[in-house]
Amino acid sequence: MMDNINLLTRQDVIAGVAERWREQYPAGISHDRDKIYERLVAEKPSTVEAVKAIIDNDSWTILECDVCDERRDAVVMFDNRTTEHGTRICQDCLSAGMRELAE
Repeated sequence: MMDNINLLTRQDVIAGVAERWREQYPAGISHDRDKIYERLVAEKPSTVEAVKAIIDNDSWTILECDVCDERRDAVVMFDNRTTEHGTRICQDCLSAGMRELAE
């Protein structure tokens, strides 16, 4: 398997919330945001509901396919260095693309 193609799950997204929060809101920008980061690190939320209870929304747990724009539980991520997060493609869109290649 190529190093630049990886499975990404919603659980991976949830597990990375604290790190992404700190990247978005560096320490010292806001006392409230620092407190949220501290809670994320301390509580290690593992569900959408747990993240939402800390941040007050679920936007940090969303995983979408870049082709169909649907929310998904898993995608394949192609690290193509043209976007910040690579290109994320769900199984349905990958299957549709494979059918096109087969024709």
